[in-house]
Amino acid sequence: YPDFQDLMMLKISGDVFSTSDYQHPVITPIYLLVSQYLTQCRIRNEKDAAAGLFLCNLMLEYHKVSKRVMPEIIDFIQLILWLFSPNATTKKFITDRRFTKSFWVEKQDNQSENLENFEEIRIAEILMDRRPLNETSIRIAIIKSASIIALSLSKLYIDSGAYIEIFTPVFDALSLFDDSMKVLGPVKDSLNETRELLQNVIKSKQYRQHLTLQKRKPLAISSMVPKISQRFSSGAQGFNKSVADESRFKNEYKREMKGAIRELKKDARFISRQRNNERKSKDAVYNKKMAKIYGNLSQQEGDMRVSEKKANKGKGRGRK
Repeated sequence: YPDFQDLMMLKISGDVFSTSDYQHPVITPIYLLVSQYLTQCRIRNEKDAAAGLFLCNLMLEYHKVSKRVMPEIIDFIQLILWLFSPNATTKKFITDRRFTKSFWVEKQDNQSENLENFEEIRIAEILMDRRPLNETSIRIAIIKSASIIALSLSKLYIDSGAYIEIFTPVFDALSLFDDSMKVLGPVKDSLNETRELLQNVIKSKQYRQHLTLQKRKPLAISSMVPKISQRFSSGAQGFNKSVADESRFKNEYKREMKGAIRELKKDARFISRQRNNERKSKDAVYNKKMAKIYGNLSQQEGDMRVSEKKANKGKGRGRK
């Protein structure tokens, strides 16, 4: 797992660059790197577990806006809860390559001794490793941090259609923690809050409607059997009165409809001719008026030119 300096570099990168882009030249490789850390690195001690939880919290901050589902976080939180649970068995993760040993708080007759030197610490203090810390305090801090991250993930993906499939393993892991154990007293409220939220949401989403095909009328299979009509009559139309009346009404309806359409077409043509005649008459009046105006203008222009010529001749004689 990365050391504290590398973790701070990853956190600063998330603050500097955009983490909601579909693809980013800096953040996308960080996603892949963190995924490999969470799925391939072995958990050798409590410090490795704390580093993994720090990466989970970092990815949770990255995905607050985009709300992308990162299954590596869910899987790692489930693994941490199993490894640090007092009632868990190693059979579930014995084949996991990340599994090295169990870290759960051991049961003792006098459990109050584990809480004598208990102090509330943060994950960052475990990673910095500046002073010796109580082993029980470290384990309690890791359990509490995993529970808080599981609660945040549940709130983030509460609208997801696959909520049950995503968080059922986490709920099973949280169910392993016994509230009666005094050593889990400092994280009892956090565990209960996360467990109750997951249980309520999973129950509310149990009655989901599965995807179904659109209801459509079934297509008829083509058949070569001839269609036999009970109302068929091979004789005259008057042989069956009801059929003859229906046929006569249909013929009359068609005939009247054709006549009405014919009259409407005639009216439309007449109206069109009238509009064309009105337009032509207006154009003729306008053209006549404009021709008269142009004629007057040309006559005035000719008179003006004649007067200008006479004036110019008079000026020429005066100079001589």
